[in-house]
Amino acid sequence: YVSFAFVLAVCYFIVELLENRREEKQYRNWIAAQVLIYSCALAGYYLVWKVCLAMQGFTASSYQGIDRVGVMGAGDLVSALMKIVGDFVKFFLEWNILDHGVTVYSVLNMLFVIAFAFGLLTAVWKSGAAKRKIHLLLLLLCVAALPVGCFIWYLTSPDVVYHALMLQSVCLLYILTAVLFDRWVRPAISNLALIVLVAIVVNNSVTANMYYNLMQQSFEVTKSVASELSTRIHLLDDGEVKFVAIYGGLGGYGQEDHFRHDRLRQLGGWKVINRTILSPMFLSLYTDFDLSYYRSNDLEYPIVENDPDIPAPQDWEFRFPLLDKAERDALARTEQVQNMPIWPARDSVAVIGDTVVVKLSHIEAASPQ
Repeated sequence: YVSFAFVLAVCYFIVELLENRREEKQYRNWIAAQVLIYSCALAGYYLVWKVCLAMQGFTASSYQGIDRVGVMGAGDLVSALMKIVGDFVKFFLEWNILDHGVTVYSVLNMLFVIAFAFGLLTAVWKSGAAKRKIHLLLLLLCVAALPVGCFIWYLTSPDVVYHALMLQSVCLLYILTAVLFDRWVRPAISNLALIVLVAIVVNNSVTANMYYNLMQQSFEVTKSVASELSTRIHLLDDGEVKFVAIYGGLGGYGQEDHFRHDRLRQLGGWKVINRTILSPMFLSLYTDFDLSYYRSNDLEYPIVENDPDIPAPQDWEFRFPLLDKAERDALARTEQVQNMPIWPARDSVAVIGDTVVVKLSHIEAASPQ
């Protein structure tokens, strides 16, 4: 929200400067007011956050570098600025067309960048801002502030990693471009910019809906397989099982699957998602493997997250009682595990000693997923 509000304020200020609506003193006062507003807001948020942590006895999560907010050194700030510039450029080039190839998305956005530059330069010239030195300087600062605003959280912690949901503020640049063409560019050329913007919206909408569809399929597949897998684990539990060891993944899951070229990338998608997305990490999100709860309640079916028909205690935890890595690696090298068939074969889930072993795919190395 801070990023979106900041970029919106910068875009608003650009239009105000171009239209020369106010005296220079008012511009200075407005800038000072924005600095004060954001400084007070961030300081207030930080203070309330610290008070809440102290009152509740919690420590800050490491997610997105939250626990390291405010520890940026000079080197971190330089690195953050470099990431801001790099990611801002790569955003329009589908995160580096040299690696992924030219797509509809990257072509449309290169046309957009050209349109934005043309619209802004035309507006600066026709509005007379080019002759007003202070206004021209402020416009240049505003343009420089746009990428900083879009990726502003890089400046708060060295461990922040931007993902799509954090980049909503970039959409304001497309809206600003439409405003520039509407107010300062003649209709014939404005219509060309309109066509580009509409094409971008349509392309992104189609791609997003395809992604959401695939993600929903991935969720459903993961949830259904996890339910079946959990049931088979608990049916094998005779009260002696203490751990679960899961090897491999369904559908050849691997982190590299997110970056492979396929039909979806040719339509302009950013990162390719795996069509099944099933691994121990995802299974732990949707399925319970806490054997003690089943034993104490005489249950022989899995409790799946968000199922309102199955009563679960308020302090319920979805987790695996997994073997530690050294023991999992040792077990993976045994003849029993090596000879087990892979999921969904009947013997792909088996009890070995005090451990339920699940073999989702062939084990190619000693270190399972």
